[in-house]
Amino acid sequence: MGRHDWYRNENWTAETQAEFRARFNRSRGRFHKAQYLRIQALYLAQAKLPEPAISLLNELLESYPEPSQVVAARMQLAECLQAMGRTPAAIDEYRHAMQAERESVPPKSGAWLPFAWLVFTERLDELYPEAFNVIPETLPQIALLFPIQRFKYNALCAMVAEWKSDRQSAQKYALAALKEAALDHSGFRYHATLGLVEELEETLATRLRALAAGCRQL
Repeated sequence: MGRHDWYRNENWTAETQAEFRARFNRSRGRFHKAQYLRIQALYLAQAKLPEPAISLLNELLESYPEPSQVVAARMQLAECLQAMGRTPAAIDEYRHAMQAERESVPPKSGAWLPFAWLVFTERLDELYPEAFNVIPETLPQIALLFPIQRFKYNALCAMVAEWKSDRQSAQKYALAALKEAALDHSGFRYHATLGLVEELEETLATRLRALAAGCRQL
C-alpha cells in the first residue's frame, strides 16, 4: 500500500477498516486526522458507499472538528444523505455548512450553490425564498472557469427567473446553460475535458429546454 493509499480506499471490508484504523491511530494532530477522515469518506462516497462515508464524516465533526475541514465535511455529508434519498437531512447539513462557512476565514467553499441547486432542481417550493436569499449577486471569476460551473450557475438562474415569473430571463439563462452543457472542450489547452458537463439528467434537460423555448414549467 502506497504512502497515501491507506486513506483513499474504494472498498470498506473488515481488513480495509483495520488497516485504516491502524494508520489513523498512529497519525498525529487534529488537522491531519480530520483530513484523513474526510478524504476517505470522499472515496467511499464516490464508490457508492454512503453509509460508511457518513460514519467517518460524523466522527470528524464530533471528535476532530478542524475548522478548515468542517465546511467541506458538512457538504460531503449532505451529498451522501441526498444520495440515500434523505433530502430533509441533506438540507439541514447544507444549512450547517453555510453557517460554518459564515464563521470561517477565507477561502470560501461555496456551500450556497449545492443548497440552492438541490432546492430548485427538486422543486422544494417552500424553500425557494431561503435558497434565493443565499445566492450571491456577483460571483468571482474563478467560480465560473469551467463549463460545469457556468452550466450550474446559468441553470440555477433560469430556475430562479422561472419562479420569479421572469420568462425572458429564464429563457436567456436556460439557453446559456444548455450551451455550456453541449461543450466538448473545456477551453483549456492542456485540460480539454476538465470540468465538462458529463451527463445532463433528463428531467432537468427537459425543464431547461422548455424554458429555453419560452415555455413556463408547471
